[in-house]
Amino acid sequence: MPLFQSTFYPDLSTVIFYDDFIGAGYNARLWAVTGTGSITALSLIGGRIRVRANAGLSYLLNHGNNGGYAVSTKARVWWNGAMTPATAANGKAECGYQGVTNPATEYICWRYQPNTGANFRCLCVSGGSTNDQDSGVAGDNNDHTFQIECVPGQVLFFLDGILRQTLATFITAEALQPFVNCTGSAAVVSDFNANWVDARGNRT
Repeated sequence: MPLFQSTFYPDLSTVIFYDDFIGAGYNARLWAVTGTGSITALSLIGGRIRVRANAGLSYLLNHGNNGGYAVSTKARVWWNGAMTPATAANGKAECGYQGVTNPATEYICWRYQPNTGANFRCLCVSGGSTNDQDSGVAGDNNDHTFQIECVPGQVLFFLDGILRQTLATFITAEALQPFVNCTGSAAVVSDFNANWVDARGNRT
């Protein structure tokens, strides 16, 4: 398991989920997929998967009904992989946490959407309101560790271990689950190539 610089001290109440996507792709007992696209196992060292949204459509990988982390109990998630979104219209790739009950309107994520800006962005979305901030880091298609950590009243966004943004508004109160979401554009697909994910939070 990778090592991280964290704002938290580990304790015995922490619940940890880790998946490095070795083998045929993903474990269907843990992950759910929705939308139009595909998940493909890529034969690279250590294994990884490619979450692909077909042109003009969306494809989502999440925990289905297996979520349960909460901002109030110091939820944190790390996704390691590469975002390769379509560069036109609404093409985007996202990773982070989303609400179990209302995933479309309650989430915290890293996003790369080239047509709205050249940089990776940090978002907190709740109740139809959005806090969308520039990370100050140019987006690219290389592997990165996209890290989100929740502390009381704030969400911290790290990229490759460096704090890039701190958001304090529109932080969801829902139970959370790890997710990747891609939206293709016109005739172009959008991908997220995932090496591993690590999610954890303290029990209440």
